Amino acid sequence: MLHRVIFPAATASVTALLAVLSTSCQDEILTAARMSSGDAGSHDDGGRDASALGCPAGSRDCGGSCVDISSNPLHCGGCSRPCSANQVCSVGVCASSCAPGLSNCYGACVDLFSSSANCGGCGRPCATAQTCVGGVCTCPGDRTACGDICADLRSDPRNCGDCGVACDPGQVCTAGACAERCPDGETSCDGQCVALSSSAENCGACGHACPLTAACVKGECRCPPGKSLCGDVCVDPTTDPANCGGCDVRCNTGDVCSAGSCSPTCPDLLANCAGACVDLRSNGSNCGACGVACTGGMRCIDGACRCVDGQTDCAGTCVDLDSSASNCGACGRRCLPSQLCADGQCVVTCPAQFAQCGAGCVDLLSDPANCGACCFECPYGARCEAGVCACPPGQEVCSGACADPMSSELHCGGCDAVCSLGEQCTDGACTCAAGRLECNGQCVDVTTSPDHCGSCSTVCEAGAACVEGSCGGCPEPLVECSGSCVDVASDDLHCGSCNHPCPPGRSCTGGQCGCAEGLAECAGVCVDLSSSNGNCGACGILCTGGANCHAGKCGCPGGSTYCSGKCVNSKVNDANCGGCGIVCQPPSHCFNGSCS
Repeated sequence: MLHRVIFPAATASVTALLAVLSTSCQDEILTAARMSSGDAGSHDDGGRDASALGCPAGSRDCGGSCVDISSNPLHCGGCSRPCSANQVCSVGVCASSCAPGLSNCYGACVDLFSSSANCGGCGRPCATAQTCVGGVCTCPGDRTACGDICADLRSDPRNCGDCGVACDPGQVCTAGACAERCPDGETSCDGQCVALSSSAENCGACGHACPLTAACVKGECRCPPGKSLCGDVCVDPTTDPANCGGCDVRCNTGDVCSAGSCSPTCPDLLANCAGACVDLRSNGSNCGACGVACTGGMRCIDGACRCVDGQTDCAGTCVDLDSSASNCGACGRRCLPSQLCADGQCVVTCPAQFAQCGAGCVDLLSDPANCGACCFECPYGARCEAGVCACPPGQEVCSGACADPMSSELHCGGCDAVCSLGEQCTDGACTCAAGRLECNGQCVDVTTSPDHCGSCSTVCEAGAACVEGSCGGCPEPLVECSGSCVDVASDDLHCGSCNHPCPPGRSCTGGQCGCAEGLAECAGVCVDLSSSNGNCGACGILCTGGANCHAGKCGCPGGSTYCSGKCVNSKVNDANCGGCGIVCQPPSHCFNGSCS
């Protein structure tokens, strides 16, 4: 029997801010330019809460302007906290260099693959409705770039069927054609035929826009799973230091928000990202490292941005080839504005067993992105059965994902019950991992601990080390550092001398901290030039638009071609038909690499 769960409007939970939405939902939310910039909240610095001005989560209202306090060198970690001239602002802290995965853009440490202000390079902003996906400014969902706007050619009366095709006054645009009225089930909002049940810009009524990152489900605005509505912003109350445990509950300067409570430090297994305690293995705004965000509908899985099962990576965007009108059956295969996508085929109307959500036909009984209703997304790991989200047997929803409380180190015995370092979750209880003993409430390695050498009660004398559970001196060439025998010529924590750790990404060789063999230093960070998407073949060379770095060269997945910084299917791409830059002129379209 599966564990059944009911999800209220704004309380179900997901760690990633950029939730995986159905194509139509993602389309509505992103086009309204309401995409939030991060999970982290703000500090008690005198500035107004993000919700007061309608700023994205992770930013602050500093003097009437929304400021990203995680990267702004003039407001680093809080309003009016400038970094010095030789410093950068990295994850809300002034530092000498940017954290791994981030690039220095005029003193601000940003992710060039997701920053809409620095997309693919410093000072390369995206248009208002565009988002930065894989370092390329992209219109969301099934929208089309018409000048500097992202238009829905199916319903935009100013771009009806094609860019620049305007309907006459009094007419509406539906299915890519001008008409006298909207079809049944749709309403005219300023000449645009929309479904009030799922339009984030017109949710329940024309002009009623949902808050930042919220989706419209059955005519009601819902925050993504894991978010709660505070003012006009959807926030994660379990990690946001400006809304920790509830709206406007702010942690003091220097404290962090962990599991909805303010505390001095994060638990051992979680990282402090601008005051938010997050799991770098699953947090969509801090994936693998603080400030590295997943975009294009990707989820953070094991510390890397990936598409979930059932979705395909098309030029850096996760899509369902069965229902995406822009990628119907194959990446880049776009249906006509008058068509819908059903089972990977362009059709005029949805089959009887399917429901229309945007320009796609989906099964509301089994689609986890549209479970029971358009845009109703199940938590990560849950299935949609008979229109109801269900976790696998024995699991429950914690932080917006299905978790096993009997074995999860982050939810051991219950949600947000985090085990300490050196512990493992066994039968719903945190216990010491193999090779460790519990001494005074801590799991320690009695073979190396000078305070618990061989047993919990044995303490080595000052200057002595614990070697294989016995107190004594260190054999040459090892030296004693804090009661342990180490080789200062190769120990990353004691490089050259005791308590001299190497920075992240560097290793100790000959008593000197440097990049490990096979790695190169780029902007103060050690990277593999043969596989780094941000430094492919040489420092600063970015692989964008779904391309990946292999053997030092940017390359696309099989069946696609790298054109103008983006992977495209040249067999069906109207702008690159048969090769890069070969454009099919309307009304012709690209089929099998030829315009016809």
